[in-house]
Amino acid sequence: MATQPGDDPGNTPPETPYPPMEPDAPDTPQELPPTGPDFDQPDPTPTELPPPD
Repeated sequence: MATQPGDDPGNTPPETPYPPMEPDAPDTPQELPPTGPDFDQPDPTPTELPPPD
């Protein structure tokens, strides 16, 4: 928003960050554990099925 002729731009308060919604809530969200397979790790399962009995 542009300043108007009657505005005093030096009289604006500094921006303040919003506090957390709950008093005991952390400032940053916790990282959730992965829910699917981790494609960066090798697959521990065998590549072929064992022969039937």
